[in-house]
Amino acid sequence: MKRVQTLSDRKLVLSAGANTALHGLTVLSKAALIVFLAATLVPEDVGRFGLLTASLSLGMFLLGFDFYAYATRELVGAQESAIPGMLRDQVIFHALAYLLILPVGLLLFIGDVIPWRLAGFFYLLLLAEHAAQELQRVLIALGRSTAAAVVLLLRGGVWVWVLVAVAIGRVGARTLPTVLTLWILGSLAAVVYGAAKLRHLQWRAATRRPVDWSWIRAGVKTAAPFLLSTLAIRGILAADRYALAVVAGPALVGVYSLYFGAYSAIHGLVEAAVHHVLRPRIVGAYQRSARREYRFLLRRYAVWSMVGAIALGGAAVLLAPIIFGLLPESIYQQHLPAFQILVVASWIHVAGAIPDVVLYCRRADRAIAGSAVLGLVTAIGLNIALVPTLGIRGAALATAGGFSVLAASKTVLAARAVYQ
Repeated sequence: MKRVQTLSDRKLVLSAGANTALHGLTVLSKAALIVFLAATLVPEDVGRFGLLTASLSLGMFLLGFDFYAYATRELVGAQESAIPGMLRDQVIFHALAYLLILPVGLLLFIGDVIPWRLAGFFYLLLLAEHAAQELQRVLIALGRSTAAAVVLLLRGGVWVWVLVAVAIGRVGARTLPTVLTLWILGSLAAVVYGAAKLRHLQWRAATRRPVDWSWIRAGVKTAAPFLLSTLAIRGILAADRYALAVVAGPALVGVYSLYFGAYSAIHGLVEAAVHHVLRPRIVGAYQRSARREYRFLLRRYAVWSMVGAIALGGAAVLLAPIIFGLLPESIYQQHLPAFQILVVASWIHVAGAIPDVVLYCRRADRAIAGSAVLGLVTAIGLNIALVPTLGIRGAALATAGGFSVLAASKTVLAARAVYQ
């Protein structure tokens, strides 16, 4: 038994190490991208890029309807012969969502949040990124977290270095449309790779059975609270930039977008190295009623998450003044307290994922959604109160405040669920 446990631990460590390496390359690439944009584009264009990415994030979750939250629990432990049919039905659901949601995106351009000249890029990115994201989630659910990390690297890493090479060789290519074009190509490459990793499944079997509309309806019903939760979290992460855009203009949004890159890097690395590796195993152990394994994995999940987040955040705080000091625009060095607040906010966000997995295993979906909505309401209120007077620092404080309320409420609800 001890030997089996040792082998299991080795597999976890190797999987976590591979994911960390691949995701580390992605994070490095994203960090290089935002620094490169800050060095080659005017702050206003960096701000437009930040608004576009925030809007893309919200749009992708609307398209996905967080159906994956239901599908993941169904895929974990499912018979391999049943998987193609489940994935086919999920694709049908997303196709219907596209018909309803894509026209809503026009409001971003009618309201002049994003310039009309970027509309085509926005929609192409929305479709390609959503497809790649769903493939990544399926691979994680099927226990292929390393392949999922490769999908992520193609989405957010490889194309960045192509951009740098092109921009170095041709000064005229240092434009926002060039950035978005290469991003689209990277996302499409991720879709092709992710789909290829699923080619071994018996897809012909899916064509021989009718669409399971009852499964889709059950998924919509189950996913609705998760959609509310995810949209609330994305709302917390977007409200700050929208508030800054209204109060201070795109230049400060550009500064904030650069700072937010560190937030994304910390959370993303922990997610790849810990969440993607351990979360499916925790859910599987709970479903099998393997309580000892469940508690062991949950403790490891908590420790690895917080140690990783604190170490990465500390490194970011130390390196930030050096990196920002190399940029040609001095504005990026003038708001470092906001950067430090965002690092703390990333720690709080990571901490909130620990009670979240406890609630998820117990199917306390409404509790998860309620906590997220409470955090969003807090973040919006703080943005309205703080951004007009504190500017970029107020936006960072609002984000940290929103995630503090979210994490605290999830912790209380998880404790109640455990001891009921």
